[in-house]
Amino acid sequence: MKVGLNLEIKKNSDSIIKKSVEINTLFLYDDNEVYKIFNKNFQKRDVEMKNKFIDFAQTIAAAISEVTTCNVTITDKNHIRIAGTGQYETLIGEKVPKHSAFDEAYYRHKTIVIENPTKAEICLQCSGIEHCLELYEICTPIFREVEFLGIIGIFANTKEQKKYIENKKDAFQNYLENMTHLLSAYISSEQLLIDNRLKRDELEMIMQYSDVGILLLDNRGFIKNINATAMRFFHIKGEKEQVIGNHIYALGESELFKRAVFTTETLENVEFILKTYDKKNIALSASVHRIIVEGKISSILFTVLDSNDIQKVAIRQRESKMDTSFDSLIGHSDMMQNVIQKAKIASAYDSTILIMGESGTGKELFARAIHKESPRSTGPFIGINCSAIPESLLESELFGYESGAFTGASDKGKVGKMELANHGTLFLDEIGDMPLFLQVKLLRVLQERRIMKIGGTKYLDLDIRIIAATNQDLEKMIQSQEFREDLYYRLNVIPLTLPPLRKRKSDISEITNYFLNYFNQRFHKNILGFTEDAMQRLINHKWKGNVRELENIIEYLVNFSKGPYITIEDVAVRIPSIEEEHSSLEMKVREFERKIINQKLQEYGNDLDSKLKIAKELGISLATLYRKLI
Repeated sequence: MKVGLNLEIKKNSDSIIKKSVEINTLFLYDDNEVYKIFNKNFQKRDVEMKNKFIDFAQTIAAAISEVTTCNVTITDKNHIRIAGTGQYETLIGEKVPKHSAFDEAYYRHKTIVIENPTKAEICLQCSGIEHCLELYEICTPIFREVEFLGIIGIFANTKEQKKYIENKKDAFQNYLENMTHLLSAYISSEQLLIDNRLKRDELEMIMQYSDVGILLLDNRGFIKNINATAMRFFHIKGEKEQVIGNHIYALGESELFKRAVFTTETLENVEFILKTYDKKNIALSASVHRIIVEGKISSILFTVLDSNDIQKVAIRQRESKMDTSFDSLIGHSDMMQNVIQKAKIASAYDSTILIMGESGTGKELFARAIHKESPRSTGPFIGINCSAIPESLLESELFGYESGAFTGASDKGKVGKMELANHGTLFLDEIGDMPLFLQVKLLRVLQERRIMKIGGTKYLDLDIRIIAATNQDLEKMIQSQEFREDLYYRLNVIPLTLPPLRKRKSDISEITNYFLNYFNQRFHKNILGFTEDAMQRLINHKWKGNVRELENIIEYLVNFSKGPYITIEDVAVRIPSIEEEHSSLEMKVREFERKIINQKLQEYGNDLDSKLKIAKELGISLATLYRKLI
């Protein structure tokens, strides 16, 4: 029954720990500290197990000696004596001789009986043969399933002892083997007890180091455990021991508590308002998971987040899928490699970076790669496009706001991008489109490294790195007073200029093949490549939209190309030749000229005098006018 109970505890704690770890993977508790403690606990467990093995082995050795009247020694898996009686007790801690019966018992995985030590063939290679005093010995290996634990050996040192063992050889051999089973069972039982205790310690550690509020309830809703984060979220003062044993209803009123206890549904990130008994309303988000053991609900794991933390979780989930490293940046041209090397050096430090380049050159990819390579890589990467958000909303997006800060503000308030980026990197794309009044606030943030939410009264310290990007000429904008000069110099500590695609034509083939493989997989196609003239057409194109334009073109071609290779005819649909472009321009000019002449004819008339007047006004001959009307 005891072992069965232990197994039940182990299943329960294993399930709880597994679910707790899954929940905590998105939160920044101190991994290094936790694992240091885990390793320390495992080392303690190994020492404790070894000591228990030694203590019980000595008890077994004494019992065997009492029954057999012979001396006994027991070794561990390294053939070191850990227990002994008589003359062997003084040898505890020493290794048994090499190539002895102990080695033979281990290699054969069975009991070895030696009736005439020093004369038996097994003993001829023994390193201790010259000092051997044994007249008879039996060595039996100890195994726990397939794990070798050690060996029990009994020895006759007198003729009387030898005769006694010889007469009862089979009985003693069975007895020794039973003793090895007893030792093995004892170690397994103790291992289980220690492991269960470690599991409980691990669970407690995960809970206490977590940034998630965790409550462990029994199947009736009574609190079995609660961590410090949950106590803070629920505004509970005092020690957790005062909370444990109370029903979850003691924390306040919420319909979610009823759903957690009286239904079997799994809840994920459900937002709710907790009405505490001191008349406070707390906005939280909770997930509920039930721990099932042998088909029955054993415990309820209730995890809680401050409602503002939900945004942080969503950001981390998204960012974990968008990791970009320098290795993923495509381009072996000298221009590209120079920028990459400069960016790698810059990533090691915290200086502000300004990335400049035309639209579509990959400014955000570079920013992500810098973040990934930096010491801040474990923190969030938060990006915001200053041109994509209306000026009236940009401030609240960046700084966040408190509940009721302005008309239409959410009752829960809002976490700003700067706060979300804390301990990580904030990427300000299209910084040239930031309004002047916000440029002043951003400059202050760069100087003071702190922010105050809209409607707030307290400052929040910031530990962020800022990477800005633009496709505009900020120096010209400074001259036209559209961009602050002092902010420009704050941002432009490390400038990186990304080359346009038309200036690194040697990279076009590599990038093209990358996108071809990508869209082949995405659309389940098997286009093998480009014909030579098709690839040359791509290389010669001006690529005003840079890599983004190239990506769109390849996506189109993969969609509509029917053969095994993309041909010049396929490419020409989207990228006409230079001659075709020139021809198209001439046609547009002719159409425009014809339109102007027709407007003049409607204004002056269609007779000869009118046409002469129109030709003179346009500075052309009458013959030219007629030709342009054809």
